[in-house]
Amino acid sequence: MRINKNLLTKIKNINLSQLLLGGLQMTSYKIPDEITKKVQSINSNEKTKDKLKEFYAKLDQVSNSFNVTSNQNQSEPQKVELQKMEFKMPTESEIKQNSEELLKEYKQSGIQGINDEYKLKSDALESNKQSVINSADSTKQKLNSYYYEAKNNAEAQALKRGLARSSIIINQLGAFDQEKIADYKQLDDELNTQINAINFELNALSAQKQNALNNFNVSYAVKLQEKINDLTEELNNKQSEVTKYNNEIALKEAEFNKDVDELKSKLEQAEKDGATNLVEIYGKYGQNIVEKVKADQLYSTAKQMLYNLSADEIKWILADDEFKKRMGSNYIKLLEEFS
Repeated sequence: MRINKNLLTKIKNINLSQLLLGGLQMTSYKIPDEITKKVQSINSNEKTKDKLKEFYAKLDQVSNSFNVTSNQNQSEPQKVELQKMEFKMPTESEIKQNSEELLKEYKQSGIQGINDEYKLKSDALESNKQSVINSADSTKQKLNSYYYEAKNNAEAQALKRGLARSSIIINQLGAFDQEKIADYKQLDDELNTQINAINFELNALSAQKQNALNNFNVSYAVKLQEKINDLTEELNNKQSEVTKYNNEIALKEAEFNKDVDELKSKLEQAEKDGATNLVEIYGKYGQNIVEKVKADQLYSTAKQMLYNLSADEIKWILADDEFKKRMGSNYIKLLEEFS
């Protein structure tokens, strides 16, 4: 409150000087706005703190009404968490898609294995085919060189003997051409025979590959259906377990809520009668139910008190850590209602 004392001293001094000068009883001195705001803020904070103390006093009154002294040696029942399980049964399409995903690696590796085996054998046959073709071409080149030299030698000998224009040399050269044609034809026939044999093997290999893929697809389809059946059975069992569990939880919740209502009625009657045996209540209903009723009453009390406060006071209290701790899970509800 140092600001108030300094301010009052200043005002008194001004009034005294005015009085000495002309006997004035009032002054036109204006208090700075900054000082006014600080004074108002201090007063507002003090009022809010008082409200908070009053607030907590009423909450303590509610809490104390549920306290049992330690020398009564009351045992605490175990807390029961009533939380239901959530489960959504996938559709047939989703189950199939999931099963396909589980078998994705199996399918890919199976098909890849067949393709790799086919490619290995196919590449070997294609390489063999190319080797046969290259061998035939090489033989033709050698034959061509052989017949070229043979014809040149024959022409040179005939020229030496003066028979360059004779029918003998002409027939001999013609015979070389015929033999060359015959040899080429034989090479081509042998090459075609070998290439046809290799192509036959390639066709047979392609058919084997397709047959292997067809067999694999049949095997995969059977395996996929088995996976779908297994997954469907597993999910049905899971759904049954969840339904059974949630039914049990619903039954416990119904019993719990019944006990809560009964306890509330008993507490209200006990309050009217002026006598509440907390040991008996804890022993009959258990701590979990009593704490639920306690939390509800704290929530109702806090809500009723907040309705009677200003917006700034509500904001102050909602931001207080002690208030958050006292309200527990109900704090979120109050925050949503009064924010």
